[in-house]
Amino acid sequence: MENSHRVQNSEMSHVKKEKNIMELNLNLFQPTALLDSGRISLGNTEFPLNWTKSELDGSTLHQLSIINLSEKPIRIHELGWSRSGVGTDFLYPGKEDIDLYVEGWQMASPSGVRHYGDRDFEFNPEYRQFAVADEADYSDEPNHFRSECMITFHHRSTGENLLIGFVTSAEQYGRFRVVLGSRGVDQLDIISSGDGRELKPGETMHSEKVVFLRDTDTPKLFNRFAEIWGKAMNARRKLPLPRGWCSWYYFFRNVTAADVVATAEFAARHADTIPMRIIQVDSGYQRASGDWLVANEKFPGGLQKLAADIRSYGFVPGVWFDPFVVEEQSLFYHEHPECVIRNPQGEPIPLRKGEHHDSYFALDGTHPASLEFLQSTFSQIRAWGVDYLKLDFLDYASLKGGVLYDREATRAQALRRGLEAIRAGFGDDGFICCCTAPFGPCVGIADSVRVATDYLPAWNQSNETFAEAPTTPNVCRNIVHRTYMNHHLFWTDPDTLLLRDTHTKLSAEENELWYHISRLTGGAVLLGDNIMELSPEALASAGEMLKNPDAYEAFQQDLWESAMPGVIEAKRRSDGEREVWLFNLKDQPQTIAGELLPPHTCRKK
Repeated sequence: MENSHRVQNSEMSHVKKEKNIMELNLNLFQPTALLDSGRISLGNTEFPLNWTKSELDGSTLHQLSIINLSEKPIRIHELGWSRSGVGTDFLYPGKEDIDLYVEGWQMASPSGVRHYGDRDFEFNPEYRQFAVADEADYSDEPNHFRSECMITFHHRSTGENLLIGFVTSAEQYGRFRVVLGSRGVDQLDIISSGDGRELKPGETMHSEKVVFLRDTDTPKLFNRFAEIWGKAMNARRKLPLPRGWCSWYYFFRNVTAADVVATAEFAARHADTIPMRIIQVDSGYQRASGDWLVANEKFPGGLQKLAADIRSYGFVPGVWFDPFVVEEQSLFYHEHPECVIRNPQGEPIPLRKGEHHDSYFALDGTHPASLEFLQSTFSQIRAWGVDYLKLDFLDYASLKGGVLYDREATRAQALRRGLEAIRAGFGDDGFICCCTAPFGPCVGIADSVRVATDYLPAWNQSNETFAEAPTTPNVCRNIVHRTYMNHHLFWTDPDTLLLRDTHTKLSAEENELWYHISRLTGGAVLLGDNIMELSPEALASAGEMLKNPDAYEAFQQDLWESAMPGVIEAKRRSDGEREVWLFNLKDQPQTIAGELLPPHTCRKK
């Protein structure tokens, strides 16, 4: 008990950047924990909270721990810090002066600036449970916001920024709830998700570690945060950037082995123009989700023969999987129904309708049989010659409200353990790309991670207005904002490069816009067209990207003015030369940086 107060008092010092900049008073942050019995704070005798700090690369990391000194198990739903807007410090300047940048949970989750008077990004209600770490954080009231992984507060008057971020992320999901007022931040909750984890008598649970960073240089600040996060999580940086082709965006589920082999043969003949390394077959080859070692009739030789055929043309074979999705008709589910996530009544939880409907369930990443299945499956896949994995729909491993086999595990641990089993089976030198994946548990296991939703051959295929929908503006917004993750956490994967002029609803101007967004923001380069049908001009443009991938380091100049990027500055990594581009991602003409742009167009400034 005395130790709890002594640790709290050690945090009385203020973080100060310059004399004319208001301080951040850390003493206003009160440690809290949410248990089944209610919310507690410092001073509880049965469940004492400790606030400790450590150093990493010159920055201070903050962590909470809770001890169960009672005689019975307790369930921990949240550990974190809470503060209300009182006094005068950085977060409560006494005037309307604060904007905030909110980060998303996974690739489709929107990121960007929010101003006083705004509402949170609007989600499709049917998809929201998969787009946010905890749906209970979401509110459609003005000035109520949620963020995952990190959040940044910006003073308009001084240009000073305060970033608060989770720099460890393997055990729990880090999240934020914010209420903005006209005079500052009325309420801020920093939450490390316990997910109802059971804590036995005498046991201790630790939160993830949090860092507070200050700088007027926003790109520098974001990169610094990602650098610390990557070091704390032992981010993987040793395998080369992916350059290749993906079958999904032209062939979709109709892909055949013949289509893949023909593409490999064409790419080999045109290697001077389009120098690729990877040929990746996407969904459409499998008999059923869960039975990954058995292909359907369109792939008569199975994955082993397909991998051998791809290798014969000099390419690295890649294959798509949704490893945490189990189809009810699969042999695996018939033999191991105990391996899927269940509701409190013991019934399997069906996944959402649409892409995966009522006959699909989520694999429980804490069940020993699930982990054995994942490790042995991907060990066999690797033995067959597949060196590149695209792992999709990983958010299903973290279903909210599910009951896990290991009652002491969190949702983040369920995903992390499954990914660790896949990595153990696939090998340390195999490339793993994670998609539709909560970012935190992927760091240190994934070599690349998708940072935006699917880019489709249409500007807005379904005329959707939701912020997580697969529209060109939403994709561009997320990949521009998440350039800070590239190199520090993993290779970013912006999704496919489409340049076709057939089988598309995209105009030539829209193709050009996407090309330059992709070129400037860097990360992986995977072509998504039927390259055998591309014009010589389109092949040449694709070749330029493949020959010079990840050539720039980019940032949105108007980050604090608009949620949608309008002005992007990019610095070439090789010689430091800078380019500034203007983008109009809206459906009406816009004046950007003093220049009038038609809708869906871009222009070099």
